[in-house]
Amino acid sequence: MRATSDLPHVWQRAIVIAIVVVALGCFLVPVWLTLVWASWHDSQIFSFPPHFFFGPYLGSNLSQLNAAAQIWRALLNSVVIGGLTAFGAVLLCTCAGYAFAKFSFKFKTGIFYVLLATAAIPSQITAVPLFIIMDRLGWINSYQAVIIPAIAPALGLFYMRTAISQVVSSEMLEAARLDGAGELRIVRSMVMPVVLPAAASLGILLFSLSWSNLFWPLVVLRTNSMATIPVALAGLIGTYDQPYGQLMAGAAIGVVVPMIFFFALRKYFMRGVVLSASRAQR
Repeated sequence: MRATSDLPHVWQRAIVIAIVVVALGCFLVPVWLTLVWASWHDSQIFSFPPHFFFGPYLGSNLSQLNAAAQIWRALLNSVVIGGLTAFGAVLLCTCAGYAFAKFSFKFKTGIFYVLLATAAIPSQITAVPLFIIMDRLGWINSYQAVIIPAIAPALGLFYMRTAISQVVSSEMLEAARLDGAGELRIVRSMVMPVVLPAAASLGILLFSLSWSNLFWPLVVLRTNSMATIPVALAGLIGTYDQPYGQLMAGAAIGVVVPMIFFFALRKYFMRGVVLSASRAQR
């Protein structure tokens, strides 16, 4: 009887494991094929049966890719833009989230919801006025033209406001103010250490979004020396000629770097996920 009663639980567990395996395969197979095909010649990428192991052309593809698109410069540009965007956005969203979570001021709720509503506006709609602003500032074809418009995301503000309101005690803040601590010191010494897992999770998300962004960098970055990896790879696609080996090599570079960034911050990311789950259960 006991074995019979445990049978549904065994099937439920088997179904969950099967779903996880299928989801993992849907993620890992394209990544693996991208890495493998980056090491094969154009004519061999679509051969049948397909190649599932590395070939001898990785160095050649990378060399041709760098000659055609300055891929190492594009890698540096993507790292700088993604890193500065994530760092600046986490910093601003933490400070703004702290203000909305712990301060009382007139029209606070209305201002917050207006800012949150901007997340529903597609970037293509604001591209023309934003481009005019960047042009008037003389920022076309520069890092700041890509970083500044993305440095205060509305969803990041909402995320940090929620995290701060749930894990930062108002009584602790009042005690710090009575001891003479200023607001910047409170944010640096008391708020940031507590919300570091949430901030790291937000930073990983924003870095990934910046890393994969094609539309806005394609609009404001005009030269190969300033292109990010998506822009550099998009420039390789022609009407009749598709250098698949070079594209796969560039895509492999684009896959590896965000994974390295994630693994460097994985412990903070996991803490943020656990804290979010524990808060949702309360």
